[in-house]
Amino acid sequence: MDYQVFLVSRMHEEYIKSGGDTASPCATGLAATGKTITAAALIMILVFGSFILGGNRVIKEFGIGLAGGILVDALLIRMAIVPPS
Repeated sequence: MDYQVFLVSRMHEEYIKSGGDTASPCATGLAATGKTITAAALIMILVFGSFILGGNRVIKEFGIGLAGGILVDALLIRMAIVPPS
């Protein structure tokens, strides 16, 4: 959810600056927030990945599942599907 807030708010700022153009603000907003999205995803993957070091099997499974979900969300959805083609 936080990725979407970063991404859409930056796109909205660029849209207001451009005066109604839609293609350029989307590309500029994505380029400007790429590092932020990547850093936030990496932090969350590391935190959830640390659950794998726990002793309980259920916690390990949650760690793998959540880390994998964040990886797919950050790479596939936010970087590939969200930008306009």
